[in-house]
Amino acid sequence: MVELSFDRLNENNKQLVSEAIKQELGECKDLYHGTSSKNAREILATKNFKIPSKPSGYLGRGIYCYLHDVEACRIYAREHHKTERIAVISLTADSDNTFFVFKELYHFFRNLAQKHKEIKLVIDKRIGFIIESFIEKVIMPDYNININTIGRSYNLNDNRAVTMYSLRNKQMIKTPSLSLYWEGK
Repeated sequence: MVELSFDRLNENNKQLVSEAIKQELGECKDLYHGTSSKNAREILATKNFKIPSKPSGYLGRGIYCYLHDVEACRIYAREHHKTERIAVISLTADSDNTFFVFKELYHFFRNLAQKHKEIKLVIDKRIGFIIESFIEKVIMPDYNININTIGRSYNLNDNRAVTMYSLRNKQMIKTPSLSLYWEGK
């Protein structure tokens, strides 16, 4: 595993991080999580999401959701469950201690990762590893806060703007419900 070290933040970067940490965003409705229909049935039966222990993806570990965008969820689920029937789960979450990775911060993380050739080739898909390390080594000690949600807005391939969240604490998720089933086996 690659070990990242973080130099002390300069004043501009401290300001970026401070602006990115939102203590309480309150109840977040219209979140959608795409997965296989098998996983969706298990989640709905147990009322329990499984949060991966290893950081991966664009926002590190957590339950990935899109805000107000069922189609983005369908695309995400299809990419991750290529041969299975897919489903979208609707949920509401109490979003407190949110770290919002806006464009300038994303570029900060990309630049940081450029120094590590092990990560460089897949930086866009592994940026979550860098965010996880940053939370653990900078935000928690320097800001004394445990991040429960990570958010990011970006454009999909069709140039449509979306907001993605990684919910890192399953206790903040309210009762999920099935929204839709889609194509596949």
